[in-house]
Formats: sequence, C-alpha cells, structure tokens
Amino acid sequence: SLKDKLKAFSLKNLSLPKYVTYTLVSLILFLTGYLFGWGTSEFINFKENNFQALQIKKQQEALQQMYDSINAQQELHSKKEQQLATAQTELTLLQQQLEDTQKLLKTAEPDNPGQQIFKDQINEKVYGPEMVVLPSGDFRMGDQADVGDDNEKPVHIVTIEKPFALSRFEITFAEYDLFATATKRSLPDDSGWGRGNQPVINVSWRDAVAYADWLSNETGQPYRLPSEAEWEYAARGGTLTTYWWGDDLKPNMAVCAGCDSPFDGKKPAPVGSFPANGWGLHDMTGNIDEWVADCYADNYRQAPIDGSAYEEKPCKNRAMRGGSWFEIDRLIRPASRYRHPVDAKRNSWGFRVALDIK
Repeated sequence: SLKDKLKAFSLKNLSLPKYVTYTLVSLILFLTGYLFGWGTSEFINFKENNFQALQIKKQQEALQQMYDSINAQQELHSKKEQQLATAQTELTLLQQQLEDTQKLLKTAEPDNPGQQIFKDQINEKVYGPEMVVLPSGDFRMGDQADVGDDNEKPVHIVTIEKPFALSRFEITFAEYDLFATATKRSLPDDSGWGRGNQPVINVSWRDAVAYADWLSNETGQPYRLPSEAEWEYAARGGTLTTYWWGDDLKPNMAVCAGCDSPFDGKKPAPVGSFPANGWGLHDMTGNIDEWVADCYADNYRQAPIDGSAYEEKPCKNRAMRGGSWFEIDRLIRPASRYRHPVDAKRNSWGFRVALDIK
C-alpha cells in the first residue's frame, strides 16, 4: 500500500554527491548568517534612529527655549523703551515747569534780596496767590514775654524740618471769587468795603479748606492751610520780640484798635498796605484773623514739636491767628491764639495758604 511504501522510504536511500551536500550546507550557513546580519543591522539602525529622534527632540526643545528667551528679551526691551520715552516726556514737562518758575522768580519783586517768590499757574491767564519760600529751622513757640493768656503756654521748642511756602498776602476777594465762581459757591459778603484786593472775609474754616483743595486740584500742587506752628514761625520772621518789629507798637505797621493807621477799628486794609516782616510776609499782624489747620487745644502740653497741625476727634473748634482790624494790640501778637467753630463766619475772619516744598 502507499502507506507501506512511505514507511519503506528513507533518506538513507538518497545518495547525493558530496559537493552538492557541501553546497547546500554552505548555502544554509550563508543564508543564516545573512539573516542574522540583516536582523542585527536593522536592530542597530532602529536604535540609532531612536537616538537621533531623541537628539532632534532635545535640539528642538533647546531651540524653543532660546526662541522664548529672545521673545522675552524683546518684550523687556520694548517695555524699557516705552519707560524711557515716558521718562523723557516727563523730563521735558519738568524742564518746562522749571523754566516757567524761573521766569516767575525773575519777574517777582521780593521785599528782601534773595527772597524766593513764585506763583503756580491755574490756567493760561490766571495764576494762584504769590507764595514766599520760608527756611527750615527751630523757634520758641508761645508767650515768651509773659503778657499773653494761658493757652499760649508752655513755651516750647518747635523744629520746622523742611522749607515750606506761605502766601505772601492774605487770600483776597479776587482770588476767592475765582474759586467760588468756578465751583458755583455763593460769594461771601464784603460788608460794603469792596472786593478785588481786599482780604476775603466772612468765610468759615470749611470754606478756607475748600479753597485750598480747589487750588491744589487746579495747579497740581498740595496746597493746604498752615499749621499753628508754621503760622507763628512765619509771623515772627526769625525774631523773639512781641511783634516782628519789636516789643512796642509803631504807627502804620498794622491795622488794629490802637495801631495808629487810617483803618483802625473801621475795616481791614487792602493786602500789602503795610511793610512786610523780615521774611517778606504782609499783614501777619492785625488786619484780619486767619484760620489755621489745627484743632484747637487749651494749651501746648500735647502740641506737636515738628511743626505739624494738632488733630483731635471729634474737633469742636479750629484755631485762628493774627488778630484783626478792631482788636486791641495784645491780641495781634504772633503768639496770640483763639478758637471758633468750623462753620462760623465773621467780617474779620479770613485765611492764607501754605505749600510743602519738594
């Protein structure tokens, strides 16, 4: 049968020549080596391709980081250029302001040589009040001649650490009316004595603060009311006497009851009608009482010694300085002080403004 024939078949029955056998063996070995070599090569190429891909990825990441860094540097450079342009613009404005101030200083007419007087511009045609620059320094504040009231004691040393400016004259009707018109406030009564260059009267402490705030907004400068210490320091003008000119009254130096002026007991005089003190300030003695920033205290036991204003909450009364056209000579001394409610008004009350010097 076929099955028996297959069983009977055997490779041993095959007889091939030796060279054929060797050739087949060699061919098998060659094919095996070739396949092994090809596989090894492919494996190595696969590894190399993966390594190259990893290297390329790393290079791409490095290039991306470098690109991001360059963009960040460009943005920073652009911001610096913008800041520089802004700074140059501000410098140009400051230089223009300096030139304007120098022009004002050249055209000003100070009472003493070397005195600095300036005015800040409100608009193209209008300027604010004339301001006098006052030096820093120490002074003895209070009743040094022992002729005043208890609210002027104890006498103490106050240090004005930085120069500041004070208006050369009391604020006038012309200056205040400009503010009142611009802010649609009612005009204060002039009591029939005229407006213009007359010191403004019938204004409350709140009115005075509102004017200073408006002036600050219009000029861009921090105007305010002076403190009691600044006011007395300025009124004394570097002196220790009862009045800035000496210990006794002199005719036509101020307006009060007994100052021997044409205005005594009648009405306030136009600002600048009498000589200025040693620091170029007019009417610090007599004429009208002047509001200051401080909350009134009965004495100086808790008074600041750095020239700042005394504050207390609640504050019932604000301090007032200088004396007026109808008060006796003892009440127009630089050390004399009084108190009044913040909303009260009178035809002998006015104010002047101060300004910190940067």
